[in-house]
Amino acid sequence: MLPRPSARRRYRNVLPILLHGDAAFAGQGVVYETMQMAEVPDFDVGGTIHVIINNQIGFTTNPLHSLSVPYSSELGKAFNCPTFHCNGDDPLAVSTALETAVEWHHDWGMDVIIEMVCYRCNGPNKLDQPAFAQPKLYKEISQHPPTLDIFEKGLIEEGTLSKEDVKRSVTLRWKATRRIGSFQDVCGKGDGLVELQVDWFQRAVAD
Repeated sequence: MLPRPSARRRYRNVLPILLHGDAAFAGQGVVYETMQMAEVPDFDVGGTIHVIINNQIGFTTNPLHSLSVPYSSELGKAFNCPTFHCNGDDPLAVSTALETAVEWHHDWGMDVIIEMVCYRCNGPNKLDQPAFAQPKLYKEISQHPPTLDIFEKGLIEEGTLSKEDVKRSVTLRWKATRRIGSFQDVCGKGDGLVELQVDWFQRAVAD
């Protein structure tokens, strides 16, 4: 992804954003190598916003058995990257972290890291039963209210919205979601990208 904005040489018009898992950011060498070249001439893309989705588990591995430091974003200290930690259950904190990161990127043209600490509802392959590998963890998660419920409750308690406002908002949100259509319809097929996908299976896979 990163060579594209570099090739365009339009640092103010292109905002590179990379999404990482917590285990992948700390454990994959390509992350260190990419950040090492972030300010090297001919490789500089004007800064990248690295967003780490820290769901506190790497496939089925607990952080205790994969990290020697409290946060997977500690790698950023090697490159003097500012790092913003936020709670995934607090959408306003996440929004503030993102806005601050964008401002930093715009003003300084350097890498910046956001680490959102949250949890994973499903298993590593989405359909797996996660409690098989982490029974204690997922017992706690099953009793934890969803982020949307926490946010709605907070808005009601502080008087920003009433229960009727929340119900109306949810109804409108679902209607808007149905009206938007598919992701490809919204985003199109890219900005001048050539599709190289080839369907190798022009026949039945099995008789």
